[in-house]
Amino acid sequence: MGGTESMEHQTKRPNNAVLLKRQLHARLGTLRTPGAERPLYESFDSILKSMQLKRVDNVSESVLRKVLQLVWRHHTGNVLDKPEEDEIVNLMRMTSTSSFSLAVLLSYLLYWKRRDTTPRAALVIVDMQNDFISGSLALRDCPGKEEAAEVVPIINKLRVEAAFDMVVLTQDWHPKDHCSFHCNVANFPLSAQSSVQAKQAKLFDKVTFADGMEQVLWPAHCMQGSHGAQIVDGLAVLPTDEFVKKGTSTDVDSYSAFFDNGRIHHTNLESMLQQADITDVYVVGLAYDVCVRYTALDSVDCKFKTYVIRDACRSVSPEGAEETTQKLRSMGVTLLNASEVPERLA
Repeated sequence: MGGTESMEHQTKRPNNAVLLKRQLHARLGTLRTPGAERPLYESFDSILKSMQLKRVDNVSESVLRKVLQLVWRHHTGNVLDKPEEDEIVNLMRMTSTSSFSLAVLLSYLLYWKRRDTTPRAALVIVDMQNDFISGSLALRDCPGKEEAAEVVPIINKLRVEAAFDMVVLTQDWHPKDHCSFHCNVANFPLSAQSSVQAKQAKLFDKVTFADGMEQVLWPAHCMQGSHGAQIVDGLAVLPTDEFVKKGTSTDVDSYSAFFDNGRIHHTNLESMLQQADITDVYVVGLAYDVCVRYTALDSVDCKFKTYVIRDACRSVSPEGAEETTQKLRSMGVTLLNASEVPERLA
């Protein structure tokens, strides 16, 4: 497998023990029969008894390998592939100089039991920024005429009443020469097939760039370091909250908090959620039919169970909201109201 060869040449213990544990968690987490409800650790105790081991600490590499093979075969009926076996052993070797602990191995398997049976939920608060509430791209000035500030108390109440394991706030964070700004449209070559060319383009028109990427032309908004890019006053923000900035490249927009619109670059959101062992993602914020929509769809693509809290969002347009609801439901996103969330996370 991809990481095995480099692991074999590792001579020093890693400085970041937490990262190492996550690597081992991730590897052991795949050692399950597809579709099986029980993780492998349920076979562990019987295997140790059958081997009549007198100790579980300071065992040799050969014993570790034998346990891995026996547990895998006992649970699945198949032999664990040698490259996978080597990768696990090499990872464990990085935490020990000469011997191994089966207790450590069991603890990781128990960890995966907890992850499998206990969902961990993240609240992703999308783009609750001044420009979308009272600034240059305020939703109340868009076709839907919706008041974005109304969701602030809903989100704050939700944070008090629902037991989220993690909270992430996203921010549009555009350079001043960003391709989504109507004022910059002449700076980016358009396709001959674009429905409108630069000289005729108006606010909210959709153009097609020379590379084929479509782009709605928005007013300049959420420029890096500006007041408009800041999180709105009154929204509860805690020191433990995480932040994700998106739309930071000049030549591509980023509606989703996971990827840019070309799906070329990741933000750090997916890795952040994975490192926190998040299984369920709840999305709120602005705008429902733009950044909330694409964040939720990419959350599904990233294999998180995904919810959108509908009354904690506001939209650009009624038509966009209706189409978004249909799309989200068709892709397996659950739509609910804020009042339904606390009981789910109790």
